[in-house]
Amino acid sequence: MKKTVYYYVLKPINIDDEKYAQVESFADDFNSIISKLFLEEKNSRKETLTKEKKILYLSDYKYDATNRIAYIKVTSAKYDAVRNVVNTNTLEDKTELIKGVSDGEEESNHLAIKFISAKKTVCLFESNYYGIGFTKIIKYFEKKIKTAHKESEDGVYYNINYQNIVSHDFLAALEKVNRVKMVTLEVDRKALGVSDQKAFADRADLSSTADIVFKPCGKGATILTDTVKAFFKMYNEDGMSVRSVSVDADSENKEPIQFNTEQMKEKVSKEVEVDANGEVDTQSMFAIFEELLEQV
Repeated sequence: MKKTVYYYVLKPINIDDEKYAQVESFADDFNSIISKLFLEEKNSRKETLTKEKKILYLSDYKYDATNRIAYIKVTSAKYDAVRNVVNTNTLEDKTELIKGVSDGEEESNHLAIKFISAKKTVCLFESNYYGIGFTKIIKYFEKKIKTAHKESEDGVYYNINYQNIVSHDFLAALEKVNRVKMVTLEVDRKALGVSDQKAFADRADLSSTADIVFKPCGKGATILTDTVKAFFKMYNEDGMSVRSVSVDADSENKEPIQFNTEQMKEKVSKEVEVDANGEVDTQSMFAIFEELLEQV
């Protein structure tokens, strides 16, 4: 079975430097809390996503202390999705197989997190259309970690920020354009230095990011590729507030094209072994992660 693996960078972000202590070691903190979570009863690990009508829970976890890599399996299931089951040869209903509203078919996603240094943590994510999204999984761990720190009253409280690693195709695409007509930077709204923007920084009904649009200095002019590369460098630098870079341009044939860092995520396609049920074999997936992480 072919599976697509995406690359991300993770970073713990202190919610308020004046109120909370900075976590000393993201690797030790994550492993300590999540390894204890895995020892709990399965139902205690469960999180319900009411809007999506899905549940998810940590279903496998192991930590390679030597290489500082966490191998993770998260299982999810969609409920309240009752469907008739039919024999596709005869079209007869299989009434004994009809699910109840609280029943769901399990799907799994696998991850591996390598804590390379205090400033660099790389995460590999196995995409599964029928499983759960990467953002929901990160939010799941974030919530469990916050709960653990709140219970211990140790003064640590942080979010887990993530950013996709961008393929070299972004720069390759940039070299092929005839004219760059517009560049849009998505930035953290709190980082903006405009007082009017800061006044709305904590509004829950507004996105935590804002778009800054740059256009050429004159009609028919172009934004230099070196300028776009400088924005791209800001996107990749640690501590910068740029979350994504989007480019509107004309191609070499003067056709309008668009590309951005979100579309051009670094990814690889790998052949994975399957188990008796035709699902991804967890140990096979973990072995692929180990091989890929040797290169980062």
